This record gives sequence, structure tokens and C-alpha cells, in this order.
Amino acid sequence: MTIDDFNQAMGDKAKETLGYRKTKKTEWITPGTWRAIEDRKQIKKKILDTKSTRLKERFCAQYKEKDIEVKRSACKDQRNYKETFAQVAQNAAELGDMKSVYAITKKLRRDRGINQEIPVKAEVGTNITDEKRKLERWKEHFEKILNRFEPTTFADIPEAEVVLKSTWVILQ
Repeated sequence: MTIDDFNQAMGDKAKETLGYRKTKKTEWITPGTWRAIEDRKQIKKKILDTKSTRLKERFCAQYKEKDIEVKRSACKDQRNYKETFAQVAQNAAELGDMKSVYAITKKLRRDRGINQEIPVKAEVGTNITDEKRKLERWKEHFEKILNRFEPTTFADIPEAEVVLKSTWVILQ
């Protein structure tokens, strides 16, 4: 058995048992937006399959319109999704249900796709992966930044000629 036969057998068995990775559909996109996305894909396919320049121009114009429609629809869907969550969180906060408020906030925060594991670089430019070494590097960085000598000359900042009114409102 060669390595190619082995790889083929392993690949076939993996497809059979595990299958393909299922794409995770975002839950905030409505079925209407999904239909518009499919229509846009079909128009794109027509553009790629067409050889006539006049037809291509017509399909490109259709694609441009459909693309704008898809983007507007997706933006509206996302806004509605977040507004409903915000309303539920506000109702929960009024009732004093902090567990729900925290869960909703965490879910909305997770949807932003922020990566918590940000790489830290050493002074020489290599990435640090060990947690203890990361903390040491942060300590070293802030000691270097914050422990500076006092400046010998100070900035000459003139007084403001116009006093601006404060527009802050304290919410109760």
C-alpha cells in the first residue's frame, strides 16, 4: 500500500463518517435576503458564462442593482436583529433579570467576531504563545512606557478664548 493509497483510503473514510463541514448560517439573515443572495449568484454565473459584451453589460447592471439590494437588506436584517435583542435586554433589566441581560450582551458581543487571543510580540519580533511570558512582556512594555523621565520643557498651551457650554445630560 503506497502513501497515496493510504491518503485516499483515509480521505474516503473521513468523508463517509464525518461528512463535509456544514456552513453555519447566520441567524439574523432573513429568508428574503437569502433569496436575494441566490439571485445575485445566478446573475454572477450568467455574467461569467456570457460571451456577448452587450449581454454582459446588461447582466453587470442587474448584478450591481441586486448587490445593492442584498447589502441594504442584510444591513436592515442585522439592525432589526440587534434591536430586538436590545429590547429584550432592556425589558430584562427593568425586571431585574441580570442573568438574561448578561447572556444577551455576551451573545451580541460574540457576534462581532472579536478574537480574544491576540498575539503578543517580543521585542525581537517573534510571537509569544506562553501565557506567563505574555504577562511578563506586557509588564515590561508598560514599565518602559509609563516609567519615563519628567520633561525638561513643558508645553505652552494658551488659554481658550471662547468658553464652550457643557451639553452633558445626566440620566437617572
